[in-house]
Amino acid sequence: MVRFIHTADWHLGRSFFGYSLLEDQAHALDRLVRLTAEEKCDVLLVAGDVFDRAVPPAEAVTLLDETLTRLVEEAGTRVVLIGGNHDSQRRLEFGSRLVDRGRLLLAGRLRLPLQPLRLRDRWGEVGIWPLPWTHPTQVRSLLGEETGEGGTSALAALVGTVTPGPRDVLVLHAFLRGGLPSESERPLGVGGEEQVSPEICAPFAYTALGHLHRPQSVGGCANIRYSGSLLQYSFAEVGQEKGVSRVEIDGAGKVRVDHLPLPPRRPLAILEGKLEELLARAGTEGGGEGYTLARLTDRGPVLQAAERLRPHYPNLVHVERAAGPGAEGSLFPVIDSRRADTEELFRRFFHYATGAEMEAAEQDLLRRVLGRIEALPREEEARR
Repeated sequence: MVRFIHTADWHLGRSFFGYSLLEDQAHALDRLVRLTAEEKCDVLLVAGDVFDRAVPPAEAVTLLDETLTRLVEEAGTRVVLIGGNHDSQRRLEFGSRLVDRGRLLLAGRLRLPLQPLRLRDRWGEVGIWPLPWTHPTQVRSLLGEETGEGGTSALAALVGTVTPGPRDVLVLHAFLRGGLPSESERPLGVGGEEQVSPEICAPFAYTALGHLHRPQSVGGCANIRYSGSLLQYSFAEVGQEKGVSRVEIDGAGKVRVDHLPLPPRRPLAILEGKLEELLARAGTEGGGEGYTLARLTDRGPVLQAAERLRPHYPNLVHVERAAGPGAEGSLFPVIDSRRADTEELFRRFFHYATGAEMEAAEQDLLRRVLGRIEALPREEEARR
């Protein structure tokens, strides 16, 4: 039986509201190395977006180098690593021709013909086919115009150049149709053009996917799977348990997949309420040590909210106002400004932003402010 761990979307060098996540990523990768050693895996698959940008900081490159060295030498496993849309194809595979391809295979950019890493157990061979992220135009330049225009056609043409065995594995960075995205991902295309049919994965026993940050299988198929990102990279991902996929393939090509969690150094937490309520609740709920978002529900002005909250929530990274119902996917209602006065426009905006009508005292304050603004030109003229 072949056993491997599937991971993706490390995004080394990423920052979060201006805070470097490198220590958090090093913590998670340390756990990954130890887990790989404990599981006695044959190979670790990294399905792209190793770095967060094409020119990563030096510290991120050092962390990758240390992690790969530990995986090969300390955990004693092979590694297959491909490039994603965030990675620089050439930088990621620097020195790859000098690497021992029996232990470490770096595929930053597409090279034809595709070459697998071959594993062997008592039932025979298992081929690991690395297919790094490649724009369809690059595929057409390599294979010709007959590959078609879209991502599905391009990937289908690439997969068609190989003849996988019944136990072979595809490592791919793509957005497969039916997958659920997260807001922390960078789009691959526009208007749905990026989405690829899962049918291209049919010839393989298992497809190790990268790009979508939510751990999930696609189309109800356990053998076509996103392992998810290394960490939570957006407050929209609060509650998502990040980790890796442990995959076993038996002699008949039957696949078993288990999700193995990687607890973060600092989990994300969202606290919602009025400022005074959050101050009163400090120390009684989550958010103390994790990266914290404070979502304020105060209707009136709030001064120095972050400064007052940070002594109680040391890893507070952002403060925002709770959005009104108008912000939930609907546009601001169209108003004919020629027929609505300033007071009416402001009242409608207030309702859109807060989901509530202005109270009498608030309307009175608004009228006094508007009256003062209207009087300013007359006062200025009188002074002249």
